[in-house]
Amino acid sequence: DRPSVVKGERVDVGGRRIVTKGTTTGSGGAIRNLGTLALTGGTVSDSVAANTGGGIYNAGVLKLTRTSVSGNHSIVNGGGIENAAQARLTLVDSAVSDNSSSYGGGIRNRHRASLFNSTLFRNTGFVGGGVLNDPLGTAMLSNVTISDNEISGSDGGGGIRNEGALSIDNSIVSDTDLGGADCYNSGTITASGGNLVEDGSCAIAGALSGDPMFVGA
Repeated sequence: DRPSVVKGERVDVGGRRIVTKGTTTGSGGAIRNLGTLALTGGTVSDSVAANTGGGIYNAGVLKLTRTSVSGNHSIVNGGGIENAAQARLTLVDSAVSDNSSSYGGGIRNRHRASLFNSTLFRNTGFVGGGVLNDPLGTAMLSNVTISDNEISGSDGGGGIRNEGALSIDNSIVSDTDLGGADCYNSGTITASGGNLVEDGSCAIAGALSGDPMFVGA
């Protein structure tokens, strides 16, 4: 059975925990968190949810450190991670890659999400290939690279689709596949400097544009 943390429960997991090939007709193909969960050095992969959160459904407090969320799929929202209303998500030194969903291929955020020193790449969605930040969502990106994500919808935001409040610093958004824009914004964006958006979309204050020229790209 997939791990499930119930409301009011606190769980700390370390030591390369691997959760893979989970499936559910509801939410959270690999992990469903309703309490407080900290996962360090883990892998959440190759899982499927018919509703939301192909890899992880978080309706509590979730912290991922040095963790990979990869190859997961949900039909509706949050291919890698669905961060639900009233939930809090923190990513540190982690990677979200090769996930897919209609809305938010990598991450869909409906409340509060903070990402530090992390990467989101090769995720796909109809809109919000890398990150979809909903109208009531507050997201903070610091030293984050969002690259090589893909969307099939117009004006979908290949790397970022921001409909809420987004703050961003020292981050790169680039290389959206199939010709979509790297970023789409209908909310508010606060920038602290040091950002690069390859195609200049979202007109983030002070952000550079142009090819980041990743080694091996």
